[in-house]
Amino acid sequence: MEDSKPPLQLDVEKILTDKNPKIRRIIPGFVIRYLKRIVHEDEINEILRTYADLRGAAFNDAALSFMGVTYRAHGVENLPKTGRNIFVSNHPLMVHGLTDSSYPPSKETSCQGIPSPCKR
Repeated sequence: MEDSKPPLQLDVEKILTDKNPKIRRIIPGFVIRYLKRIVHEDEINEILRTYADLRGAAFNDAALSFMGVTYRAHGVENLPKTGRNIFVSNHPLMVHGLTDSSYPPSKETSCQGIPSPCKR
């Protein structure tokens, strides 16, 4: 039987309340709404709801596709087919496919087809 728990959702107001209820009480509502807008709470939650069943690289591919991001992987031919690797990145989405057994990805991946999962 499949796990039927609700997908993870971002809630800026709840996070602020949980972290510091005293400060949350003095923050005006327009500031909370501004924070929700600048972190793209609605868009992130739509991605989390739409692709809740995906994990690892499949989730990354679908989220990038949803956002209209295209990328080109350079140097994948230099990665060993077996063994361990160390990846350094300035953003978690840049480390693509670490949990995907089909890594490395093709030399050029362009994901379109929003909001369906990315197909290569």
